[in-house]
Amino acid sequence: PNRAKCRQVIDALLDAHCDFAIFHFDIDKFHDINNTLGHQIGDAVLMDVAARMSDEAKLLGTAQIFRIGGDEFVVVCEGVVDRDAAIQAAARFTALFLQPLHLLGHEVVVTFTIGAVLCPKDAADSSEALRNIDLALGMAKRAGEKRQTCFFHNNMLEELAERTKLIGGLRQALERDAIEVHYQALVDLRTEKVVGFEALARWNDGGKFISPAVFIPVAERAGLIPELGLRVLMKSAQQAKAWFDETGLAREVSVNVSAAQLMHVGFVGAVAEVLKSTALPPQLLCLELTESVFVGRAVDTIRVALEEIKAMGVQLALDDFGTGYSSLGYLEALPFDKLKIDRSFLLGVHKSAKKMDTLRNIVKLAHDLDLIVVAEGAETQDDLDVLRTLRADIVQGYVLSRPKPAVEAWPLANAIDEVAEKNVSRRGCAA
Repeated sequence: PNRAKCRQVIDALLDAHCDFAIFHFDIDKFHDINNTLGHQIGDAVLMDVAARMSDEAKLLGTAQIFRIGGDEFVVVCEGVVDRDAAIQAAARFTALFLQPLHLLGHEVVVTFTIGAVLCPKDAADSSEALRNIDLALGMAKRAGEKRQTCFFHNNMLEELAERTKLIGGLRQALERDAIEVHYQALVDLRTEKVVGFEALARWNDGGKFISPAVFIPVAERAGLIPELGLRVLMKSAQQAKAWFDETGLAREVSVNVSAAQLMHVGFVGAVAEVLKSTALPPQLLCLELTESVFVGRAVDTIRVALEEIKAMGVQLALDDFGTGYSSLGYLEALPFDKLKIDRSFLLGVHKSAKKMDTLRNIVKLAHDLDLIVVAEGAETQDDLDVLRTLRADIVQGYVLSRPKPAVEAWPLANAIDEVAEKNVSRRGCAA
């Protein structure tokens, strides 16, 4: 039975003043099954899941199952009066998949992320019920782990209202061109001079800056990342070209690129258009991609896009290395120029021999692959000393420079260079 039938059943139970629970079962990373094993196996998984859950529902006699989306199933269990009973009811269905499925010669592990609602406490009608299990499911997914179950609570409505408000505000900010770009200096550890900047988006909401940690996830969920990312890319390239024309100094600008941008139709062409319209020398532009770009995507598909960008003369960096999906295969197969080490590897490194060894091995690995090593998040002199000892190439962090508007970023970079020159002169005199 489909979504329409599900709504009928929920409304009938509510009209009858019954106690019941609703569960939204979403198969974890189902797209990976389709991408790696093919849609025939994916279809077989869906049929097996549906058959097992249907059999269990019939065995219980108080449960009904519905398919409301591609890999999404809803189970309605009557007679469930509290959260403990609901957890036990959900466990009967997840227990069906503790062992891998054996389908057409393949072994497939199936797990679920689950949103749950208790009725009539959490919903007055089927529309509210389905909305609320979606909210609970979304919260479970944002936890970032498989096999999560989340129950709806009223705070989720407040969060939804706030998120909706942010989406509206972000759309208006894009229309008003209120997204600013700030720049954080990238410093060569050998010369101690600024070789470039990382461009970072900032939302100026009437004089109050909203953190990227808040608006970037909202932009991703609202489908605004391609537009936002292209806006930041264009502004960054324009600024880099203006600096280059004014000073003749070849300081590059690095711009973050999300998975949604990279896989968006026309992105490669958009990069080419930015270079053409700004006349920025391509070697002064570096695109940073996080490891999450590779999740659920074929490396060959990504390679084609990256090689086209690389052919333009643009540099490529793998950002946040070591935070989730590291693979030597990515580093060897894809045309990266730089590897950016996540700041988590620097935290407490000067006090931990184990962390020091890990960081040393990452730097060596990158150099063995002819990659430039960029370390993020340096906050203390101790961090800088460690990075110099391990022969990292470039560093950025608050100990050197916070992200600044363009009007402040360039003078600050010049000041850093002046200090570097004085240090060189002083060391020369001492020698």
